[in-house]
Amino acid sequence: MEATAAAAAAKKRRFGRPTGQGPLGSDGLDHISRLPDAILGEIISLLPTKDAARTQAVSRRWRPLWRATPLNLDVDSLSTQERKRTMFVSRILASHPGPARRLSLPFFRLRDRYAKLDGWLRSPALADLQELDFSYDIEDEEALYPLPPSALRFAPTLRVVELRTCHFPNGMAPALHFPRLARLTPYRVTISEDTLHGLLSRCSALESLLLVGNFGIRRLRINSPSLRSLGFSASSWEGYQNDCCQPYNLDSNGEVVDFLKCFPCLEKLYVIGYNFVKYYIAKCQPSHPHKVIKNIRSYDQLHPIECMELHLRKVVIRYYEGKRPDVDFAKFFVLNAKVLREMDFCSPSNRNLKWQDNQHRRLSLQNKASQVAQFTFKTTSRTRNELTRNRHTHELSMSDPFDFTSCLCSSCRFFFRL
Repeated sequence: MEATAAAAAAKKRRFGRPTGQGPLGSDGLDHISRLPDAILGEIISLLPTKDAARTQAVSRRWRPLWRATPLNLDVDSLSTQERKRTMFVSRILASHPGPARRLSLPFFRLRDRYAKLDGWLRSPALADLQELDFSYDIEDEEALYPLPPSALRFAPTLRVVELRTCHFPNGMAPALHFPRLARLTPYRVTISEDTLHGLLSRCSALESLLLVGNFGIRRLRINSPSLRSLGFSASSWEGYQNDCCQPYNLDSNGEVVDFLKCFPCLEKLYVIGYNFVKYYIAKCQPSHPHKVIKNIRSYDQLHPIECMELHLRKVVIRYYEGKRPDVDFAKFFVLNAKVLREMDFCSPSNRNLKWQDNQHRRLSLQNKASQVAQFTFKTTSRTRNELTRNRHTHELSMSDPFDFTSCLCSSCRFFFRL
């Protein structure tokens, strides 16, 4: 046994690999372990939680790195069994000294474990948390459990927050300040108007806001000089009141023009429609307000819209059916968008050339306002929850954050069955 161990140690030395070092490269040397701790820590922080913790077993060189790296705790990836996930979370938080980069705790089954959840959120391992993804597993749709106040202790350091299916505590907003928060997504959250407005007023660095299916909001007023992307959707428009976010019927189209005036720097406009719900998505340099619109009045040249005159370069209409309301809405941009470069009509089923030729005529493409505009008819798949399931809505670096069909990530491929 001693001779075998000595031979193995001699072999490692022969290849320039000290005993206890990591795996060899193609030339027989462990180049990865020679990287600075800061780079190795960055690599570890991007790994799934279990894989990151397992790096401690690579070698003595790697053993202290996980504990010295900001914690990336994705609870859902720890185990398929709820009991084991709970056990692993407690162990990880007890063994990691902090700080933390990300905590993902989706679909948490509360039951009688509120004290345990609150204890997790108060753990020193989560100090200086930057990203928080939290939701309850709701068994009763009529009952939304409160978000633990301890989750809001990270306000000074949070950069990304996604809250789902919970009740945001009233009265907390005035005491909260989110100086670094860049991305915020409340999804099916019960929150009062005053609390939401107070919360937004204290997000001085907010760039992307996505509000999906929330409760308790009748009037939405947003004033943010840093905001680049705005998304809004609701399961029902009943009860919503806002100059730029209220339901439009097909006979009252002046309000739609007024809505476009709210976004003078609009460069890209996405309209996504279904029979059961319609989203309006706009990209404002880039900004993505969401709105239900279907038709529009004639363009008043005496009262021009800045984006139509100077900025709007791309329009995408998904689930375009070629019916009169669709044609009227699309035709407005064909005839009036002065700097339009491309316009895509995406239909949920294959359309023959005869149908396309008829659409060319009905849309008056020969009278387009922009001589460089290109018009393309495409086929797209029909799927529910395109906006709410899309994990890239906040990704402003993407040319089209709503085109999930071109994305190869596992999330999009799973939810949209690509």
